[in-house]
Amino acid sequence: MPTASFCLILSAYNSARNKLKNARDRLNNALQIGYGRFSGEEGRRDIKFLTDILLSDIYVLKLHGLVELDLSNTEVTVIGKNAMKGCKKLKQLSLPMTLEKIGSSAFAKSGLVELDLSNTVVTEIGVRAMKDCKELKRVSLPKTLNKIGNSAFEGSGLKELDISHTQVDAVGLKKKLPKNCKIVK
Repeated sequence: MPTASFCLILSAYNSARNKLKNARDRLNNALQIGYGRFSGEEGRRDIKFLTDILLSDIYVLKLHGLVELDLSNTEVTVIGKNAMKGCKKLKQLSLPMTLEKIGSSAFAKSGLVELDLSNTVVTEIGVRAMKDCKELKRVSLPKTLNKIGNSAFEGSGLKELDISHTQVDAVGLKKKLPKNCKIVK
């Protein structure tokens, strides 16, 4: 016959397991990475699938130690305001084809080196989306893009912007880029 303390431990374990399953189910069904920041596990260096993340609320994910994030196998449609702001160790990001919008300051002050949006359906890049991304060297834009917010690349280290897949006006765009940035048509 199990003791009362064993039953309590078993009950707590089952409760925690159910909460984890519910959090993973919510995350698998999520189509947005919303307002908030990725932060949390300092030792975590990469996440291959969003289902690996243990969380109670997708709006307060914090992964400041994150170096690589692969969202390519998800159905994320929006990377919301401030979602990865300040993630200075984040160097590599793989995005899903379903991505439609990048919110204001989504990657601001992050450590991204390159961002390839060419295989996404992004229509809008928000204000200050990549502001102060000092490590950022290259960005490729998708053919679906029709709006780039003010100061989207301000203070970044951007050296090359590939607009060969887009209908974006290069003349108007030049005003939004760092001085030494080359536009690839």
